[in-house]
Amino acid sequence: MRLREFFQRLFRRRRARGGGSPHHRPAPQSVEVAASAISSPPVAPPPPVTPPLATPAPEPPAPATAHAATPAADSWPDTLRLRRLTDELLPPPVATRLLALVRPTIDVVPADVDADLDPASSRIGGNPLLPPQLRWPHRDGAPLSFLAQVRLEEVAPYDVEGALPPSGLLLFFYGGAEDAWGFDPDDRLSWRVLLVDPAGARVRAAPTGAEVFTERGLRPQPVLTLPDRWSEPMPALLAAEPAVADVLARFDADRPRLRHRLLGWAQDGHDSMQRVCRLAASGVYTGAGAAGAAGADLRLGPAPDPTRDWRLLLQLDSDDVAGMVWGDECRLYFWVPPGPFDPTAAWMVWRCG
Repeated sequence: MRLREFFQRLFRRRRARGGGSPHHRPAPQSVEVAASAISSPPVAPPPPVTPPLATPAPEPPAPATAHAATPAADSWPDTLRLRRLTDELLPPPVATRLLALVRPTIDVVPADVDADLDPASSRIGGNPLLPPQLRWPHRDGAPLSFLAQVRLEEVAPYDVEGALPPSGLLLFFYGGAEDAWGFDPDDRLSWRVLLVDPAGARVRAAPTGAEVFTERGLRPQPVLTLPDRWSEPMPALLAAEPAVADVLARFDADRPRLRHRLLGWAQDGHDSMQRVCRLAASGVYTGAGAAGAAGADLRLGPAPDPTRDWRLLLQLDSDDVAGMVWGDECRLYFWVPPGPFDPTAAWMVWRCG
């Protein structure tokens, strides 16, 4: 209900500014809420209130009330721009189907290299904050490399669906020197996602053999996302209305190429990474691009609804400043299975655009 209350509050703010449509993100109970809300007619304005800002700074963490304190400002330009695009380019029935796919997302935007970062803040590269009793992740005796640290209190105000725990640190590790792509069930030990309590934790230097990337701070920025044209939900929609491709291209046109992201839609959905996760995590070798998994879907049953399938946890882009280069314009994608949040069950797919 927290997300629904957030949209109600956002609706009242829009009305207070003097007309126009209320612009919503999707509610977890039904993403169709986003479609109906974005296309609602204008209403009479009550007395004015302070309008939302364009790009607010992240609010101080407040774990006990994090989701209730969700700021609305950054979602406003996305929602308004998306409604204008669908109104301009799509017939109403197709626009409704597309808007039903909207998902709230947290882009984690890299800051300049800063040696004075708080050790417990969100960042990529550097060295992680680890409890003393926790062993550094290894595979076959070789240490994995530390990739990223996400302080959940910093992103909780933007996690409108409550997909993540409200507090703690999420730590991401990977090792494999480009030989673990996530298509083989045996790749499982080539990455780790750890949820740790920062209380009592200390900065741990990487052991010999682990790659250390240049440290960059991350700040959360809430945005709306749509699946790209190669994702599972899109072929039928594009067949019905080719102009959907123009909406997708224009919606993403002004966004930066470098995209580290929590939750929402992955940027590169071709060949269904959720399918790769379902199969490989179940012990089925999928081959490059899942081409080697013919017939395996039948053994696992039909593909679930996208809202009940594997969920994107972190998209980690190639980042030249941090020294993270994943092949030729590739990214690492960490996914978690449906159900209660379990970082130990995370699956990683290395994918090039």
